[in-house]
Amino acid sequence: MSDDRPRILVVDDDRVQRQLIRLGLEPRGFELLEADSGRSGLEATKREAPDLVLLDMRMPVMDGLGFLSALDVAALGLPVMVVSGVDDVAEAAKAFKLGAVDYVQKPVRNFDVLERSIRNTLARRELVRKARLAENRYHTLVENVPMVVFLMDGGHQLNFVSRHLEILLQQTPDVAQSEPGWLLSHTLLADQDRLQKMLDQTLSRQDRPRSVECRLVRADGTLAHCLIKVIPLGHDDKGRPCVEGVIMDITDRVALEKFLVQREKLKTVGSIASGLAHEIRNPLMAIGGFARRLRDKYPEADEAGIILDEAMRLEELLARILGYLNPVKIKGEECSVNQTLAACLELLAPEMEKRGLTTHVELTTEPTLVREDPEVLEQVVVSLVRQMILHLPDEGGITLRTYESATYVHLEAQSAYWPVLEDPDSFFLPFDQAEAESGLPFARRMLGMMGGALGLERTDTEMLITVTLPKKRERLA
Repeated sequence: MSDDRPRILVVDDDRVQRQLIRLGLEPRGFELLEADSGRSGLEATKREAPDLVLLDMRMPVMDGLGFLSALDVAALGLPVMVVSGVDDVAEAAKAFKLGAVDYVQKPVRNFDVLERSIRNTLARRELVRKARLAENRYHTLVENVPMVVFLMDGGHQLNFVSRHLEILLQQTPDVAQSEPGWLLSHTLLADQDRLQKMLDQTLSRQDRPRSVECRLVRADGTLAHCLIKVIPLGHDDKGRPCVEGVIMDITDRVALEKFLVQREKLKTVGSIASGLAHEIRNPLMAIGGFARRLRDKYPEADEAGIILDEAMRLEELLARILGYLNPVKIKGEECSVNQTLAACLELLAPEMEKRGLTTHVELTTEPTLVREDPEVLEQVVVSLVRQMILHLPDEGGITLRTYESATYVHLEAQSAYWPVLEDPDSFFLPFDQAEAESGLPFARRMLGMMGGALGLERTDTEMLITVTLPKKRERLA
């Protein structure tokens, strides 16, 4: 619509009627355009883009119904008011079906009424335009924000899901909306109760927003750490409670938190180890010297030898702990996690074949490039895979997969066989002679030096080891 004068197209084969309408509406602030048939009205509509059409029904060449059929005014959002001298209810009904918004009989005797009808129609058109614009903006915003937006009813049915779902979980919105309880079924079993409790509380109480962190399973089997927040929306037109929610990918944030936690743990262990070494070494040396003198003086006594052996063992333990914490010089160059994993599996193939172990490998097609020390990275991966196969029974198997997030490259090793984890952190402590030089303690230490992190957790039925490395070389310490 123009800023000052709405443009009205009068489509009527009667020149006198067109002139009367012009004389009645122009003084009221309208700009009048004319067409003498439905066909010329179509041309004028495309050429002049009027704000409203006053349409006669009975015309030669093309009548009013032909005009409405050819133009598809509903799709264009162009309001058409039928002005006809024929009082035909059936014809009026056809006109409304084809998109007409009002029906006025001619000759027009009261232009005040016509003006009011026109302005009300134009006002409705403007409201519809603004509503569509707002809807389009909302849809554009929802579809392009870097998170999943969804609507859910009281039966946990998703009524809408934004297309970012394909990026986050490799699932299409259509599939998610067609499957009952899709969100819960694609949540890791260990987290399902927590998510369901949060959803049920928000749906039933409709009192306040709630959020929960949980792990969702991607189509390729990898896990996405997510923050799910839902907002109560009351009840829909069928009386069902509903909520609106968002799913945010916090996988990188969780990885960073692991880095920080592991760094602080290493610092704490280092401080404790340094203090213990200082406090224990002096009396330990005295005990060792005293034991040597006893052994020299009483060679037939076994006690002195036992004391000396234990003192030496404690000394080796202290040296091993301090050595574990010493920094290692690591070079940085571009290398592929996929290629490193393939090389490690080739190296371990004879050992695995001998025991009949199977490996299921799922490598991402993404580059998986990191700037790390290729030799150290290979040692880490070999240590992890060997650590897992040591706990596998003969004929057992493990799954190895790689994938990328925005900032990190991830390597997962998954197995159904592993000892019960009462304290997962105990697996990373360098108190065992064999484990200190290889396995999980070595892997965590090296990853920490490279700015990465190592995670160990039990999922629903399996054990999962996750290696996370930044794509760019950024030290945390």
